Amino acid sequence: QCEFFNTRISHPRLEEAISDMLPLLTPHSESNLIFVVGATGVGKSALCRFALKTLYREMATRTDIGESVIPIVSIEAATNGESRHTFRGIYEDLLSELDEPCLDKKQFVISDGENIRIKPARRTSIADLRKSLESALQCRRTEVCVIDEAYHLLRLAKDTAVLDTLKSLANTTGSKIVLVGSYDLFDLASSHAQVARRASIIHFDRYHCESPDDRKAFRSVVRSLMGKWPCEEVPSLVAIADDLMEINLGCVGL
Repeated sequence: QCEFFNTRISHPRLEEAISDMLPLLTPHSESNLIFVVGATGVGKSALCRFALKTLYREMATRTDIGESVIPIVSIEAATNGESRHTFRGIYEDLLSELDEPCLDKKQFVISDGENIRIKPARRTSIADLRKSLESALQCRRTEVCVIDEAYHLLRLAKDTAVLDTLKSLANTTGSKIVLVGSYDLFDLASSHAQVARRASIIHFDRYHCESPDDRKAFRSVVRSLMGKWPCEEVPSLVAIADDLMEINLGCVGL
């Protein structure tokens, strides 16, 4: 049953989105911010897993990938119940994914030109974490950073401040930043014209009930899912595929 729960079915909408996404993740692309948007439950997280696996397989064939290199990292921007949201949690999660050593024991040097003092780890600021993250991304030679449920970033600061922060992080490290979320991300993408010029938006669309081709594709997904059913008795869900499509609003993830 666990294997069935983790089943992911490839389908035309997914393959189209992957083909749009992969070229944007190469060093040759000018886009340093990539937005992946779609309806809730359409399968955006599955899209990123498929795309990143494909990209990692391509990266693994390169001779410059050593044991210390972490070319891709992925986190989820979940809320933690705090009343005041900052980038601290995002930076800490990324550093954790990068296997940053002794993160809670780092001591940062402060210099005013004449005097040097050591800041205790318990007083590590967000700016200190940002410097650590920049260094880690460069040392690990990370090319892609994925932030799922990225609409939570809208709670951290104003739209322009969030985009400026992510843009500067991408510029200083050379890493592509992929933001995955619902249509709320359109507000983030469109709020800053200068940043939007260097960003790309991938729309992962749902299937539409009024399209015969979409109904056929959705029925094929249901049929593939039945092929992996974990019980001896398999329900005939293909017979009600159209009803399932309407109930789930054409979202394969649902």
